[in-house]
Amino acid sequence: MAKVLVVDDEESTQSTIKSFLEVDGHSVSVAGSFEQAVPFLKDENIDLIVTDIYLGRQTGLDLLSEARKVKPNCPVIVVTGKPSIDSAVSCVRNGAFDYLEKPFAQDDFIHTTRRAIASVRYKSKVEKRDKDLLLQKQFLESKLAKQSLEIERATRALIHSEERYRTLVDTISEIIIEIDSHKRCLWCNKSAYEFFGEEIFGRYFFDILSEDNDRESIADYLRSITPDTENKSFFLQVKDSQGSIKTLSWIFRKLPTSVLNSSRIIASARDITEVIKLEQQIRRKDRVAMIGRLAGGVAHDFNNVLGAILAQVGVVKIPDSTSDDKLSAAIKIEKAVYRAKQLTDKLLSFAKGGKTKISAFNTHRVIEDVVELLVRTLSKQVCISLSLDAKHCTIRGDSSQIYQLILNLICNARDAIVAKKCRGRIDISTSLKNLQVDNCYDLPVGNYLNVEIADTGCGITKEHQQLIFEPFFSTKEEQERVGIGLAVAKEVVENHGGHISFASQSGIGTHFEILLPVETADAPEKCESSEEIVSGKGRILIVDDEDLVRSSFSSLLQALGYEVSTAESIQNAIDIINQEQDFDLIVLDVGMPGLDTTTQYERIVEVSPDTKILLTSGYGLTANAQKIMQLGAIGFVHKPCSLPELSKTIARVISEPRDVS
Repeated sequence: MAKVLVVDDEESTQSTIKSFLEVDGHSVSVAGSFEQAVPFLKDENIDLIVTDIYLGRQTGLDLLSEARKVKPNCPVIVVTGKPSIDSAVSCVRNGAFDYLEKPFAQDDFIHTTRRAIASVRYKSKVEKRDKDLLLQKQFLESKLAKQSLEIERATRALIHSEERYRTLVDTISEIIIEIDSHKRCLWCNKSAYEFFGEEIFGRYFFDILSEDNDRESIADYLRSITPDTENKSFFLQVKDSQGSIKTLSWIFRKLPTSVLNSSRIIASARDITEVIKLEQQIRRKDRVAMIGRLAGGVAHDFNNVLGAILAQVGVVKIPDSTSDDKLSAAIKIEKAVYRAKQLTDKLLSFAKGGKTKISAFNTHRVIEDVVELLVRTLSKQVCISLSLDAKHCTIRGDSSQIYQLILNLICNARDAIVAKKCRGRIDISTSLKNLQVDNCYDLPVGNYLNVEIADTGCGITKEHQQLIFEPFFSTKEEQERVGIGLAVAKEVVENHGGHISFASQSGIGTHFEILLPVETADAPEKCESSEEIVSGKGRILIVDDEDLVRSSFSSLLQALGYEVSTAESIQNAIDIINQEQDFDLIVLDVGMPGLDTTTQYERIVEVSPDTKILLTSGYGLTANAQKIMQLGAIGFVHKPCSLPELSKTIARVISEPRDVS
């Protein structure tokens, strides 16, 4: 229902229109003139105005104009009995909703009024909607402006944070590289850029590693790590931007899942090339110092050996000695020589150090060799006790490294007892230990050789116990330091898949425990060489700068049936070869002074390219000797060697066809 104002100066028309509207359910007010109608315009509830165009002195157009001022949204229907085009146009221009000609049918009139009232309601809804939209727009614009301000502030803060982060990362001396899921280098800091050059971007990570690295193991590790994986260091060799090989200590961390791409890895590295060189220098220096200290004990044993040899030589020289006495003396002399050879081999083994040589070996024999070497250097206040009870003592690794490890720990124990200034003992024992899952050593399940070295020395103070496995840490004066150091000792044990730990009390003593994985099969025992002496025929040239060696070898080989010539130098050998040219074998000592070993060999080959060359040396199969073997030397004899060994070697190399490939 709507409230309608009807304005007409004819009562009959008022009545007719009013009845039409009331029948349609509307509330109707009437006015007979412009003046009567104006007060009704102030009624806010008027929904529709129906006015005649002629209202006496004033017209419906005047009322329409007034209504537009007071109630601009109220529709006005103008009716007239004298329609004209001009009046219709004026009404429409002034905002009339419709223009009706009297008389009109009730249905037409009701239809028009309904449309007018509906238009008001529709217009009201539209205006309300527009108003709501305007308010919503204003709200959103305000919110957007606020968010834009917040975004701008956040962006500025992010830029500042990124600049601060980049400045921080670029000032770090460590190399930092971000690696994607395809193992390509996405980003790096300034240190990495300066180290590798601009080629680092987009490069496959494993391409920056040298071929000496175990790339497969690194790849397996990178596939297995998670954000919670404990840090593990890898010493890897790389080429820097200048093409130089450097050793870097790498740590790899996988980004947490909260980061955009959790498959990425952050690799950080430190250049430890100079540190390794310094460690090697210290090891060499310490090894030389240790050799000096061991020399006294070795010299004592050598004097004993030489004394035994001289005594047996005296037996041989006695005019009345029987053949049996002389044979017995010769056998004893031979045993004494082998004893001396063992002493020099042990000392050389320690002195060489060198590259890792992996094999299965008997740990008990290594411990016994160390104790045998050290026993002469111990003061009377130190006593060593051995209890090597482990049923299985074979491990796989570098026996020389384990030798130096045991040597270092025993020397430390000895020094601790001496520092205490009282009598003490060193107990060395072995046993088997079976480790299960989740053992306290964090080692794989299996059987381990447990080596324990305990002393009753001065012990280690609590503050020093935190540092003893740190590189370069020592409680000794520089001139007292020997061996490989506990930092390297720990590295040796871990490289052999084991674990080293200790317990110590100041003033009471120290106990070291070493666990090393046991091999299932025992180390092969050294077979005793056959005593068979093999004779032969052929012409042999012996080249050695030691007259005693030349004459001894010559006598032995002549006794075996060979025709022998000797030379004291390479030039002397070349002169003899040029004169005779028909030797079946040349025995060349690789330790002669003058030219380097390789050049000496090459000069011999130049003048006698078809003659077989057998190398000899008292230093063992050194790197130089191995190089010459690769160049074509047919074999090697380690001096001193027994007559059976020498005879079989000579016979074999002479009879073998020469490899000319």
